[in-house]
Amino acid sequence: MSRSPPSQRVESERRVLEYLSRHREARTKDLRRQAGLSPATLHAVLRDLEEREILKVHRERHQTTYLWTDKAENHYRGIIPKQVLATRKHYEELTKIVSMEASPEEFIEQTTPAIGITILPVLLESIEKKREILLQPVINDFLFFIKKFLLYTRYPEATVERAAKAYQELEDNPGAFGKELGELQAAVAKYRRNLRKELEKH
Repeated sequence: MSRSPPSQRVESERRVLEYLSRHREARTKDLRRQAGLSPATLHAVLRDLEEREILKVHRERHQTTYLWTDKAENHYRGIIPKQVLATRKHYEELTKIVSMEASPEEFIEQTTPAIGITILPVLLESIEKKREILLQPVINDFLFFIKKFLLYTRYPEATVERAAKAYQELEDNPGAFGKELGELQAAVAKYRRNLRKELEKH
């Protein structure tokens, strides 16, 4: 069964606001790349959100930037499916415990169980209630969290402006963060080996 136009519109808004909820501001080309919408749909959504004063807009000669607002926060929470909202709250609580100052190994040791215990209830509920699995917003949250750690590892004392530029650098050229990514990948491999040893004991 195809979605009705209203549900399609809400889903498109959710995708745009999901990205902005993490980044607080975004250029049109960032949203075009990350929201997964056609140019025409994205244009219509952004125009509607601007007209309803849900987003603030800053226009320059060659660039338009959309800014997060309190009204966007309220609207976004109103269109997130309840099961996703509950999972996101759990995610937010867990990420407060994980320190950005941790070593790569400590970060993986703390984050891996957090990801698992956040996702498992969603999977179990989908079985119990025969409901569609809505994990993408939560996966995107953890992806953003890992990117924050990569940025902090490289630029621990960065200003807000420098951090924003560094994030764009990571988005455009992840290879430039090869050292930091390699350290996390090595930490994941070590965590996996240790976990396998523990399981083999039983």
